[in-house]
Formats: sequence, C-alpha cells, structure tokens
Amino acid sequence: MRYRFHDCRYISASEAVWRIFGFEIHYRTPPVERLRFHLPDEQSVVFNDEDPIDAVIDNPTIGMTKFLAWMDCNKSSEEAQQLLYSQFPTKFVWKKEERAWHPRKNGFAIGRMHNVSPNCGELYYMRTLLNFVKGPKSYEDLRWFDDTLHPTFRAACYARGLLGDDKEYIDAIEEASRWGSGAYLRYLFVTLLMSSAIAMPTLRLTEDELKNYALLDIEACLQRNGSSLRRFEDMPFPESSTPHPTPFTHPSTINYRIPSIFGEAILAPTHEIVELVNDYILSRIPETEKIYFISDEVSKDETNIGVRDLYSTEFLNSIKCSGLPNHELKLKVGAIVMLLRNIDQSRGLCNGTRLIVTDLGSRVIRATTDYIG
Repeated sequence: MRYRFHDCRYISASEAVWRIFGFEIHYRTPPVERLRFHLPDEQSVVFNDEDPIDAVIDNPTIGMTKFLAWMDCNKSSEEAQQLLYSQFPTKFVWKKEERAWHPRKNGFAIGRMHNVSPNCGELYYMRTLLNFVKGPKSYEDLRWFDDTLHPTFRAACYARGLLGDDKEYIDAIEEASRWGSGAYLRYLFVTLLMSSAIAMPTLRLTEDELKNYALLDIEACLQRNGSSLRRFEDMPFPESSTPHPTPFTHPSTINYRIPSIFGEAILAPTHEIVELVNDYILSRIPETEKIYFISDEVSKDETNIGVRDLYSTEFLNSIKCSGLPNHELKLKVGAIVMLLRNIDQSRGLCNGTRLIVTDLGSRVIRATTDYIG
C-alpha cells in the first residue's frame, strides 16, 4: 500500500476569518532598539568583495555609526545629556537614512546593549561605564572622573568603584602560600587573571628582585646540567634557591572513599533529592565539614536595575534552581567535586572534570585528579 502525504498547513475557521479581515497576526511591544558600541576606530565596516578598497575607506558613513552619532547629539542637546546610552531610545529616534538621532515625537522604545565578555578587555569596561556615565561627548568623557582623565576604561571603572576590591583575592594568594609551592602560586595567579577576578592586577619588582630572579633561572639551568653558579668565582649567587614542589601525600580519606560511586551515576528527579544524596555521601567521610558561601552581590548590569530593591538578600540566597549554585557549599577533605566551568583545558581542568578535595582553606580549595579512576 502506498501512502501519499501533502506538505501543507491547516488553517481553522477562526484563523481564516482573522486573516480575511486583515487583523494583526503578531506584534512586538515595546519596540527594542539594539544599541551597538565600539572602541575608537574599531567600528564594523560592511562592504562587498568587489568594492575598491579606496571607496570603502573613503565612505563617509564609516564615521557615522549609531554610537558616534549619540555622542554628537550630546554636544547639542541638553535633554540628551541627561540620559544614559540605554535610555536614549526612549526620547530619541535613530534615522538610518540620515545616520543621526532626532527627538522622538511619538511612540516609545527601549534600548538594549549587547552583552560583552570580561575577556574582551577595554570593550567590556567601556560597556560598564556606559551604564553610569550620562551625556558623554567623546571617548575622553567616558574616562573622565573626579577631575582626572584616566588612561584606560578599566582605570576609569576602578576609580568609580565599579570593579570591587582585590583584597579578597590577595588574601587567597597569601593563604595558599602557606602550603603551596611557587609554581602552584603562579598558576593560581594566572587562573585569577584568566577569570577576570582581579580588578587591577599589578606586579612591582625592584632591580635587586629582577636580578635575583634571573640568577634563579640561570642556577636552575645549570643544575639540570649537573653544575652550579658556585663553581664560578666571579658570578653572584641567588639569595634563595628555587622552591621545589612539596611532596604530595593524599590524606587518609582515600581509605574511606565510597568506591561504588566511581564509574556510576546517581539520577535524582529533584534538587531536594540531590541535596539528600550529597549530604549522605558527605556524612560517610569522617572529616570536619566546612561551609562556603557564594557572593551575594547583585550584578550592576542595567538589566538588574531595581532588583536590589525588589528582592532581599535572604530571598536571593534561598533560590535553588537549575543553572544556579546553592548559596551554601558544604565540603570535606576527601569529598568528590566536579568542575562546572573550563579553567585550564590543557591540564584537563574542564567542565565535568572530577576531583578529590585535599585541602580546605578560607578562600582557597585544593583538589587533585590523581586518585580519580
């Protein structure tokens, strides 16, 4: 038996009448204006492959982007100077044909800036400033604060107190220095830099320190070849030897791990069941439990304006849903944890990597994959 199917769409009587009378099928309210922004001389340029390069460069519309036109409008309009970039479409309309902003006579629209990762550097910090600086007439106005023209957008954010304090991360490095080797501390510092956790990273070394580090590298190269700087009378010797990694000994918790969970998965229908399983497994480990709390600061993104006033910190900390970590993280030495983000793929520290906790500090957690099968 041969079956025949028709590629068609069924329209009911009510929908047919709706279309016959020409009623609106769909609409969007309120209208959203996408607000693009860019660093100086880094705007996007659209052209065809066959266009002459001279014609592309001399095109006057290159210097008339929506973002630059906003700054030009701030130079002549007092009303524009009272608005943030995201608030601008509520009072002004972008005329694409004229490549300019004009005062809005009717209607309403909201502005939305596209998201930027902190790894984008200056573009990310400029976007942060756009949420706080009203009516800038140039890029320099964005970097101007407290009678000072800051050299970068990042420095301007730091001066305005938008990047937070690095004391917590400095304390974390100092805490790790009590048991970590020099190589481990450098790797921890690199991890903090890659995650954009440190607001204003700096490294200040004196001439003597630079000389000592150079001598340490030379001494290390000589030792790998069975020699030393001490064999050369006219050569200085470093003040301290290169720190060697301390031998790692896994704690006794390796003897009371639960072998049945390796290579198996425990499926749970709800988050409550997940917590019960985690608490049970944690109770089987005879070590002192330590509780860590997530940061309870509301993001300063413009989409979160008013959230701090609507919801209390206690309520936000009580939310338990998929994709959002719990406010409390309970751990013990010997517990098995899983990474939820890529930290260093070259070293196997990726999303989903399982590790065993070996040390619990106040701000630093040390874990290893050496004993994971």
